[in-house]
Amino acid sequence: MTRAQLEAMLCRVRSKSPRAANPTRDVSTPKAAAAPAPPAPGLVPIGIPGVLAATEKLLAKADPARWVMSSLQMSPNGEKAAFIVRSGADKRVLVDGKEESPYENIGFGKDFFSPDGTWHVYAALSGGKRFMVIDGTEQKGYDSLGKRGTAISPDSRRSAYAASMGGSWYAVVDGKEGAKYDSVGDASFAFTPDSRHLAYVACVDRMFAKYCCIVVDGVEGKHYPAIGEGSPLYSPDGKHLAFIARVGKKWCVVLDGKEGKGYDEIKARSLVFSPDSRHLAYIAGIPAKNVEQVDEKFRDKTGDRSFVVLDEKEGRQYSGIVSGSPVFSPDGNHLAYVGRSGRYFLVEDEVEKAAYEISSTVKPVYNPGNGRLLLVVREKNNYFVVQDGKESRRYNSISAESLSFSRDGKHVAFVAGSGDRQFVVLDGTEGRRYERILPVEAPRISFDGPDSLWYNALKNRTQIYRVTEKFGELKE
Repeated sequence: MTRAQLEAMLCRVRSKSPRAANPTRDVSTPKAAAAPAPPAPGLVPIGIPGVLAATEKLLAKADPARWVMSSLQMSPNGEKAAFIVRSGADKRVLVDGKEESPYENIGFGKDFFSPDGTWHVYAALSGGKRFMVIDGTEQKGYDSLGKRGTAISPDSRRSAYAASMGGSWYAVVDGKEGAKYDSVGDASFAFTPDSRHLAYVACVDRMFAKYCCIVVDGVEGKHYPAIGEGSPLYSPDGKHLAFIARVGKKWCVVLDGKEGKGYDEIKARSLVFSPDSRHLAYIAGIPAKNVEQVDEKFRDKTGDRSFVVLDEKEGRQYSGIVSGSPVFSPDGNHLAYVGRSGRYFLVEDEVEKAAYEISSTVKPVYNPGNGRLLLVVREKNNYFVVQDGKESRRYNSISAESLSFSRDGKHVAFVAGSGDRQFVVLDGTEGRRYERILPVEAPRISFDGPDSLWYNALKNRTQIYRVTEKFGELKE
């Protein structure tokens, strides 16, 4: 970006230094020239120390007496806002400033906007029937719908949800009902990355037929007494399918139809493939009552055991493995997790790298740009990020899910909280403070170039913005 371009965008230019942990707050004086051009409609320049250019774009302004703030959804590109508004005794969905039809009740599922942001879907109730509404068009009515809503394929062309009519449940895939079951796992729908295939859990619970199975493209797989939560899971290349199943009195992981070793416990939603699809890991456990011998490496001589299983090889035992792990490195060559035994231990490739007090929580995250391992740590009421052995400033809160990286891995950003405000921290420098960084439950930061990022924010409890920040050195 040239200085002339920047002066045309802003009324003044902040420091010429790149954004750093201790940015200067001196304001450089623009060269004498013609008055700068006004910003584009809807864009408001804002001053953030250490940032070359920051703008706010107002997306929506909600009526405080009508809107349901907890329902707020943002499109993947951050350009559209959607939320529920009250309309007398009914409710409506407001999308991109336009209100849709009123209904007795409305529910948002896990997916509201399609991945490409071109369409949206939600559940509605009217006249005793429940149905999906896709881009304002009502679909077929049912007695009940799955609570997790509609699953949307990665290419945004397909959809699937669970629906019930007359006591039977169906998977409604691309608008067509599948076979009847006594239950369909509404949280189990899994598309392959190329969107060509769909798998889900279905169960039959009758006097002479009780089983669960994985249904792939409408075809039932082998019957099992139960299927574990977090199943099924496709590998990133779409060539492998894994799920947790009960076999006799044990639980095992089934990979591409082959049943693995049985365990007393396999932690729900712990299945994870490496990015290159060559490895599979999960968390297994042994309850204290079933422990026959003490592992020499196990610190606690009594109690439950948990361990990570990587490609059918068991790791060292701990009292527990922390949720959010294990995690693979970007190249799939390393695996990290946090084990608990008296203290929390960061373990990478089965080697303990660091230890934290039991009053802490630790979440490992790999930088996809350079493969380095970061930690989001909570010690009592303080949160901080550890990168290359160095701790960030401590905050009242940090959203581990918000941790974001530039493509080259040189820049790291996350959402932090202090008091009643949230803000983005980029390379150690705090951005402007807002009431909330959005979405509320899982704040998101997106790098959209080598020198810029954006996020959505809430101001004055009713104003929703898309905030863009540019950083880096000025070019003459």
